[in-house]
Amino acid sequence: MKNWIGFLYLILSVGLAHTTLAAPLSRSALSPDPRAAHYRGFIPYEQMLQDRIGGIGTRIDLGQYLGVSESLTDRPILSLLGYYDSDVTIKNGAPNSLSFLLWNLLISGFVEDQLNFCPGSTSRPPNPVVTPEWIALLESGCVAGPLSESLLSQIWTSLAGFDAPMSEYTAWLGDVAAFPQPGAATDGTDRLRFALALILLNPYVILE
Repeated sequence: MKNWIGFLYLILSVGLAHTTLAAPLSRSALSPDPRAAHYRGFIPYEQMLQDRIGGIGTRIDLGQYLGVSESLTDRPILSLLGYYDSDVTIKNGAPNSLSFLLWNLLISGFVEDQLNFCPGSTSRPPNPVVTPEWIALLESGCVAGPLSESLLSQIWTSLAGFDAPMSEYTAWLGDVAAFPQPGAATDGTDRLRFALALILLNPYVILE
């Protein structure tokens, strides 16, 4: 388990090149065992985000972060993230080095787009695909000062739902509070990037 989490941390560190990760990924003794757990699959994961933070009448398209945005049958690279075939069996769901990299690239791109809602961003999308409530949380989470636990709790629940035990949330709070490393140049945007990525790559969120 430690080797698996350590490798995921390494991939996350490489993928999120804009920031310095100071804390290990949140984890608990009850985290899914990678020898038995598998990815949710690309489509279920995308639908999970749509259900939790997607705006009415819009569509969160995660495929764009890997350079594709058509149907799954037309973008085979997404099948490497896990998919269900006709007999409801997960395919390509087992974590491996390639799928770790692809998931990290996809989630890194999604997180960067969320940061465009931070005050002062020059890339704020004119037609958001996420809810106004989620945008308000992002705007509040970009500040450089301390973040209230109430705000952090809302950010966590918006993305993770109730998929993870309280111990994962508590560990995540500690990771966010410890960011960045002493002396590292950073701002509220870097911390929010770190916080969002940790949730979206949490084993309870990305695996099942």
